[in-house]
Amino acid sequence: MRHRDVWNMLYEFARDELDVERKKQVEQHLAGCDRCFAELQVLKEGMRLVRPRRRKPSQEHSEMYWRNFAFRVEQRARASGARRPLRNRFWQDAEWFFLIRRPYTIAFAASITIIVMAGILWYGRVLPTLKESDIQPTGVPVQEVNQELSDYFHKSKILLVGISNISVPEGQRVDLTVERQAARALIRQARYLDQRQIDERAQYLVRALEKILIELANMEDEADLPDIEIVRAGIYQENMLFRIRVAESTYKESLPNGVPQMKTNHQ
Repeated sequence: MRHRDVWNMLYEFARDELDVERKKQVEQHLAGCDRCFAELQVLKEGMRLVRPRRRKPSQEHSEMYWRNFAFRVEQRARASGARRPLRNRFWQDAEWFFLIRRPYTIAFAASITIIVMAGILWYGRVLPTLKESDIQPTGVPVQEVNQELSDYFHKSKILLVGISNISVPEGQRVDLTVERQAARALIRQARYLDQRQIDERAQYLVRALEKILIELANMEDEADLPDIEIVRAGIYQENMLFRIRVAESTYKESLPNGVPQMKTNHQ
């Protein structure tokens, strides 16, 4: 099935309006196409209302560890993409802009509008809270806490993107040792942040994210597709990737220019 045919049916697929045969064809294509799978998540995020809802643990791994982890995530995504026939990127972009049916075009535009509005609302509500006080009740500067939150959300985003893009052939298992170690490190960092008396909105997001990290950390080192889909379901149901991106950007932008990045040392 071609990308153009799948794009034409993504809106109906997201609304569960396709017949059984076409739905199965789209699912098979999405299982092997990261591009179409990513576009489906953007569409779903737009259609779904955003619900308002002493050693530092981050020092257990160095910055080099996290950079290498991000590199392995990128390599895995490329490896899964290498099995599909390569096409000229110009023609792919041309199809994307000019060959999509009107219903999906309208839905995509609405999705972007909702995402932008949600980001503005988050920024407008969280940033004033951060500016209300220069010092946390425990005497920790707001700047330092925001730096730690930005660092935590950045590392969490890397991990969840990696899980979302893992390609597992049917009937086979994939090694999740690295991902489970990263999840455990982030769980410890979340417990540490909880003691820092962070603002209520960040605390809610950290605790929601912690549930997904615990589920990932408790998996076996080698997992099959159903196991991974359980974690993915939690990510998508909670709009977790979108919420993490907004939070990371919010706390990063609240830092003064010239603030150095946190340095971590491998223990």
